[in-house]
Amino acid sequence: MQRPQKVGNSKKPQFPSQKGLLAIRHGNSYRLSVMETIAITNWNDIVSPLYDASCCLLIIRPDGRRKAVDVRNMSLFDKAEACLNDGVTVLICGAISNVGSAILQDKSIKVLSWIRGSVDEVIVAYQNNINVIEAFSMPGCGRMMCRKNIRNRHHGGQCGMR
Repeated sequence: MQRPQKVGNSKKPQFPSQKGLLAIRHGNSYRLSVMETIAITNWNDIVSPLYDASCCLLIIRPDGRRKAVDVRNMSLFDKAEACLNDGVTVLICGAISNVGSAILQDKSIKVLSWIRGSVDEVIVAYQNNINVIEAFSMPGCGRMMCRKNIRNRHHGGQCGMR
């Protein structure tokens, strides 16, 4: 791994161009984090409350480029195929049906569900290795719900992550 190089009077180190790597401040140092291509359901700049009925997927590439995909007339299979064709490895969404989740998982796409909040805040948190499930859980998806296995009984024991 290459070391960051200081440029001029800048206190923040400048990393050589490395596709898919993000510099993250960790204490008094910086570390490189490998980013993935992620998709997030988007409705008026918030995470769409239901993946199955979402109108737009915002795809964020490792280099920071964004692409909006209109999925309002797509089936669950077509939405998963669109994610796969764009190289998505992680999908962040609100609620999702078991069928929708299973289709995505069959295509090796990790699903982070039951998330709410501003799309930009969720993306920044995810890119900075903040636990988005803890920070942005939908109401009713608290730790007590997961421990009691009330909503979680069909999700393999992992609230929010499939």
